[in-house]
Amino acid sequence: MLSATASLMLASAVYAAGEPAVVPYAKMSKSVVDGVVTNGEYADSYADSATGMAVYWDQDGTNLHVALVSKGTGWVAIGFGPKGTAMDGANIIIGYVSDSGNLTISDEIGTGFEHYSDTAKGGSSNLLSAAGSHNGGGTTIEFVTPLNSGDVNDQAFQAGGSYGFILAYNKSEKDLTTYHTARSQRLSLQIEDPNATTVPGAGSNVTKPEAKQKATSLKLNLPLESMADGRVPISAKVVDQNGTAVSSSVVNFYVNTTFGEVKVGSAITNRDGTASINITRKIDGILAVRAEYLGDTGYNASGKVGYISVRAAHVTQSNQLWWVFDFTQIIIVTVIGSVFSVYAFVLYQVRKISSEGGAS
Repeated sequence: MLSATASLMLASAVYAAGEPAVVPYAKMSKSVVDGVVTNGEYADSYADSATGMAVYWDQDGTNLHVALVSKGTGWVAIGFGPKGTAMDGANIIIGYVSDSGNLTISDEIGTGFEHYSDTAKGGSSNLLSAAGSHNGGGTTIEFVTPLNSGDVNDQAFQAGGSYGFILAYNKSEKDLTTYHTARSQRLSLQIEDPNATTVPGAGSNVTKPEAKQKATSLKLNLPLESMADGRVPISAKVVDQNGTAVSSSVVNFYVNTTFGEVKVGSAITNRDGTASINITRKIDGILAVRAEYLGDTGYNASGKVGYISVRAAHVTQSNQLWWVFDFTQIIIVTVIGSVFSVYAFVLYQVRKISSEGGAS
């Protein structure tokens, strides 16, 4: 058993600037999810200078095995996503160990500068197992998650693919919301392909030969205009140069807004190569939609931009017009009623005065 300090020292893999950290393939992973990292338990590790955190990991072609070690006693987190990923859109695993030794861990999705549980955003928790402990004044959390869970809120990993990741921790706060003490830069990783002829070495100048990538094309399917309630169904189909569907791959969707282009969702292509999402717009106008497939070692990236006429506001405006019409009717009726009341009162007074004058 290693203390947190010793664990950090063991994370000695050094990568050149810009070089991705390698998550090695281990046919039979030795990792034991007990909250303690032992020497040789993981096939490789990564030390982050910005946070002082260490990451131990390997993968068996089906599941990703990870251990996070920080020098604090608060929460620790790692986020996965496409190359260059930051917090927004990242698949975040965050957790902490209480003073009594109990682990709280959550599978979350980053949205802007916030993060929410996958279940709160239409996904599911896909942590297969997890454990944590405090050792030597630091925190260790281990977990196992699928390389490709099928959850649209999770990053889908493919053998040989390159992706982004970020790290963060808090030195003392045991929750899932307090601001970080330190965070990493935008980092990159590569999932080792067990069928490759050369395994990349950490910090080495040996480049891993990649298979020739196939060209892909993306067809964006948009309706002519949005539905009456403002919903816009969007789908994109990815095929290779031979017209064969590219399945189990992530497609990202973006729309134009007042603040520029914003990512509105991701979806994983089915066996037909189609990824679909639904968005809702409440503003009339022409909406630009962009779908993007980032590619991997087997396929080139591709994308497409399309436009749709959004006619959502007419529903709300119609309701507002009916409300204005109803309100106007009420005012008119009230005014007319008041006029008649005054007229009736004046007529009554005139008749009363006339009758009194005749009596005298």
